Amino acid sequence: MIDTTGKGVVLASYGRGVLVQPDWTAPGAAPPGGVSPLRCSLKGRKQRIVCGDRITWVYEPANDGASVESIEPRHNLIERIDLRGRAEPVAANIDRLAIVVAPEPAADWFLVDRYWAGAQLKDIASSLIVNKSDLGLDAIRQEIEIYRGLGLPCLETTIQSAEGIERLRSVWTDGVTLLVGQSGVGKSSIVNAIAPEAAAQTAPPRGVTLWVPKPLSSMLPESATSHRRPALSARPNGDSSRSTP
Repeated sequence: MIDTTGKGVVLASYGRGVLVQPDWTAPGAAPPGGVSPLRCSLKGRKQRIVCGDRITWVYEPANDGASVESIEPRHNLIERIDLRGRAEPVAANIDRLAIVVAPEPAADWFLVDRYWAGAQLKDIASSLIVNKSDLGLDAIRQEIEIYRGLGLPCLETTIQSAEGIERLRSVWTDGVTLLVGQSGVGKSSIVNAIAPEAAAQTAPPRGVTLWVPKPLSSMLPESATSHRRPALSARPNGDSSRSTP
């Protein structure tokens, strides 16, 4: 017998289980501390769930916990190609893509082209975030202007002086933003600068970060962001970030 059922968004995926932020459905505002994330098991091996998925969960005492009943249709799916040339799902239901580069490490412009082309195919708005501008941009200024000329919005930022951070905060006030780029360009640092309480892990080996200013709540343990699959961390007022190595 099912005692409880509800909907929510997937914060992290751990092989045969996921961490879900339940929707707040009770009358009135959510409690100040937010609604705690719910750990759910998966039903069957055919359920392939990624961060950002909207799901329906059920709580069955006989199964000693909650499980994922169904996945809502995705309006898009971000994938990357693994070392064997296979498509690997990364995140779903993304509203915009922020491609992050920096003077150090040296920018991989081919990677930028791939991300931008993929976003165009998915009809996802894109921008180029040039981080660590305090290190000087003379060496990459020509490439930045080329992308601007091609119509890709470019914004220069630095965590040291907070240049451009307030602009990002104002632009990312709604929807879901996926930050992608090489390791070390400062994706998690940008999220931490926008929302210090998000506590996104810095210096992951390789990955993406997701910014979701939506009604999510509660802090995930920092170790969640170091798992092989994407993980999203949320802060009590609703701002969230996700990283995957």
